Amino acid sequence: MVSLTEAERHERAKEIIDEAAKTTAGTAALLAQGAFLGADVLPQTALSIKMVAEIGELFGQRVEKSAALVLLGQATGINAGIGGTRALWGVIPILGNAVNAGATFIHTKIMGWSIYNYFKAEEKLKKVFKESSAEEVKVAAPSEGVKDSVRTERERRESPENNAVQA
Repeated sequence: MVSLTEAERHERAKEIIDEAAKTTAGTAALLAQGAFLGADVLPQTALSIKMVAEIGELFGQRVEKSAALVLLGQATGINAGIGGTRALWGVIPILGNAVNAGATFIHTKIMGWSIYNYFKAEEKLKKVFKESSAEEVKVAAPSEGVKDSVRTERERRESPENNAVQA
């Protein structure tokens, strides 16, 4: 994948999330009267998984279906409340369709940006750990002379005396 700037990645994420929100809202509107039976769950879940996978790709991550489901479950704690609201309103023709579409649109946007922020935070953590492990951490060995007292963390871990203690 071509490396994107942060602004380009954010713009592409906005496109992905907007498209997913519109599509899931359309599905919710069409299937509103079946929402209390869960008729809209399967297509909306599939669309949401696709959204998560596409956002993951922006960060160079390949997201499996099971991982996407976990992320979707953790993205917002309002899934049950939204589902219940949509099921109740869904039985009212026209008004229920509009309410379901609106609630689903907003819910999908919240989930999408939560997922985006998750991957963004994960990427920042990886950079921090990569930078800190790349730096040579100096440690002082109290029993050695001043000149020999500064060694890198890697040298200390790989030293024969350290390996003998661990064995």
